[in-house]
Amino acid sequence: MTVQASGVNQSSHYALVRALDSGTAQIDRWHAETLDKAYYDGHYYSVKAPGLAALTLPWFAATDAVGLIARAQEAGDRVRRDSGGSGGSPRAQAIRNQRAVIWLLGLWSIVLPAFALLVLVRSVAERFAPGYGTAAAVALGAGTLVLPYATMLYAHVPAAALCFGSFALLLRERPPLFLAGLAGGLAALVEYPVALLVAALGVWALVRFGRRAALYAGGVVLGLLPLAAYNLWAFGSVLHMSYDDVVAVEGRTGHDVIGLNDEGLFGVNVPDPSAAWDLLLAPKGLLVLTPVVAAGVYGLVRARLWAPLAVVAVAFLYNAGYYLPFGGGVPGPRFLVPMLPFVAVGVAVALRERTAMTLALAAASVVAMLAATATEPQLPDQETGRWTDLLGDGDLQFTLAGVAGAGHGWTGILPLLALVGAALVLAARTLPRAAAAPPLALPLALLAAWALLALLFGDAPLLVGAGTLAGVAVVVWWGRSATCSARAPSPAPSTASSTTPTPRS
Repeated sequence: MTVQASGVNQSSHYALVRALDSGTAQIDRWHAETLDKAYYDGHYYSVKAPGLAALTLPWFAATDAVGLIARAQEAGDRVRRDSGGSGGSPRAQAIRNQRAVIWLLGLWSIVLPAFALLVLVRSVAERFAPGYGTAAAVALGAGTLVLPYATMLYAHVPAAALCFGSFALLLRERPPLFLAGLAGGLAALVEYPVALLVAALGVWALVRFGRRAALYAGGVVLGLLPLAAYNLWAFGSVLHMSYDDVVAVEGRTGHDVIGLNDEGLFGVNVPDPSAAWDLLLAPKGLLVLTPVVAAGVYGLVRARLWAPLAVVAVAFLYNAGYYLPFGGGVPGPRFLVPMLPFVAVGVAVALRERTAMTLALAAASVVAMLAATATEPQLPDQETGRWTDLLGDGDLQFTLAGVAGAGHGWTGILPLLALVGAALVLAARTLPRAAAAPPLALPLALLAAWALLALLFGDAPLLVGAGTLAGVAVVVWWGRSATCSARAPSPAPSTASSTTPTPRS
């Protein structure tokens, strides 16, 4: 896991963790370290849902008790010096100093949920496309926004794990509806907007199970009770949310203007077609950077998986209606991360139906997400060409090896490359062999079409070139593998049963 630079989003979560550890919800002592804050009744609060901080709190307390937080802080100071990070505002300095601590906390509250999410996706995908679940999970973990967000203290990945876990429980032969609802409620506790996806699953549960869906609703309510308790404790009302008093302009007081999310429903209005276009086709759009998502949607439609399609549609429409669609400095539209596990189920179907085409798009996606994760995932603008510039300069993120002294060049990033490489090898080894050599013209044409689209709408021609080469290599490898498999002589049928008596035990 890369020791990513921190930012105001992660600092807000970290401030709430420290506040809870001190027995309060108020982040007054740390509010200057973040822009993501609310001001109410004379005190500052994190604007974030409390679930991620609550999940992180036991790990923070345990590591602090044994001195690991202090050692991580020292390591963060060393990383800042080694990377030339000095000067700037007090906020910038505080954020830089948090780097290793944020990494340590993420091992528990981000990396473990990410691993659980991939296991869940593999299990569910195997249900609809046996033999392709592992490859679909690897495509999700290495070729979508899950990869960079599995390395940062954002709420998206753990919320996605809980939401998809709710779906996985609903799919069981005898679904534990109450537990499925509980997982959904906890997902909304971790990230507020995921409540919309949970509601979509609730509608599906109602259609499928009728009155028994009340058990699902009861589980959701129980999962949300901690949020009501938090609101009552922090603000004096179960209905008062941290989103109600977001600081829009700090000014001289630190809270000159309140109400950043006041427009619409917490900043969400009617979906904007131009925002929807950007979410797909801006330089950081899903189809430009992670075309495997298109294969996943194709697979969902092909298999008529209406519930995952509904979740994807709800997530996309919500995001297109938000006043800040991309969510700040990001490697892509981060609010769509919770829908990606549902898309990955479609990737498994697409791999079964159109193996070479899906592998080509997945290869291009892996290249883009690796570049983003290894360089600057929290890109403040749409100039994704900066990733290739940083790669060319060897100016990469730290990993644990880098913190230990390997620096932040290509040597330091080797653990990340090795981890992703091992996952790709695993996926390749688990793919079923084709019965006949597939025609390669169509997947190569689709890859060329994506490259043209990415060049027209993107901002990283070198990255597009690398993704295209990776896609071509994968298509050629799959074609040769299928050809060899088709030409291999079938084993002669055994006649032992007809010529040799079977011994009795």
